Amino acid sequence: QLMLVSEDSAIASSKQAYLSTVKDLDNAGKLEENWVVNKRVDVITGRLITEAIKMRPDTANWEWSVVVIDDPKMVNAWCMAGGRMAVYTGLFEKLKLDDDLIFF
Repeated sequence: QLMLVSEDSAIASSKQAYLSTVKDLDNAGKLEENWVVNKRVDVITGRLITEAIKMRPDTANWEWSVVVIDDPKMVNAWCMAGGRMAVYTGLFEKLKLDDDLIFF
């Protein structure tokens, strides 16, 4: 495996970019405030994190973080090195999910 950038360097750069992005989104009022939506995303990403740690135990030390971005037209989600993630509300709008009860 050819690695041009060390994992530690990628994680540090991702953290800086993520914090800057989240700050900008917060200032713009684009972070989702609905606790039901945030809880749903927390449950789903919690399951992903659990599996990631099983596959790579060293990721248990990552500073896992997820935000929900309020943009109903954007159908997307992303993850950066070091466990920083974002999900757009457009995913929920597009998929028209109705399984809220499984999260509570």
